[in-house]
Parts: sequence; structure tokens; C-alpha cells
Amino acid sequence: MTKAEFSELNSMAIKDYLIAHPDKFEIFIYYIGKITNLLINLLNLDLIIFTGKFKEIADYMWPLLYKQINSNKLSYIANACEFKSSNLGATSPAIGVAICAYYDKINEDVNWNF
Repeated sequence: MTKAEFSELNSMAIKDYLIAHPDKFEIFIYYIGKITNLLINLLNLDLIIFTGKFKEIADYMWPLLYKQINSNKLSYIANACEFKSSNLGATSPAIGVAICAYYDKINEDVNWNF
């Protein structure tokens, strides 16, 4: 499948394609894991929310993603990063920014329990 064809798929079609092709699913998770691990190591994140087109496949990728993250994790990172999938679809990044901006303005901690 080409990049253009893949970009046309919706969340459910991506899930179906990756489940039907386990070898491609492993490669997909390898690269997502490398990028995610880099973000965790650079920014010391404690939460990453997967949204949009990754929403449907997220629950299937956690075991492989955690395995990939743990293989290259920096030992001195203070936060244990948690992964969640959003049920808000494409609107979740905007909602997250709004929540952070609101709580930064009134100086309260954000509680990310869903």
C-alpha cells in the first residue's frame, strides 16, 4: 500500500489492514515506538493520548508499544509514561490544549483520570 492509499484509510480500515498483516503491524509499531520513545526521553512525558486514525488500533498496539519503549528507555527518566486512546476522535488535541490553558491560567493541577 502506498503512502497516499494509507492516508485515505479511516481508523477502522487501518485497524483491519494492520490486523490482517501482522508483519506490517510489527514494522508500524517499531517506528511508532521509536518516535514515542524519543518524545518520552526528550520531554519526560507522563501521558500520551493516541487519537485520530490510531484510535481503533490503539488497544492492539499497547503490548508491542510498551515492549519497544522499554527496550530503549532511559533509566533516569522520572515519569512513568502512560498511553491512552481517545474516544473523542480528532477533537481531543484541541480539548487537551484548552484544558491545559485553563488550568495554567488558574494555577491548578490537571487530573488526567478518565
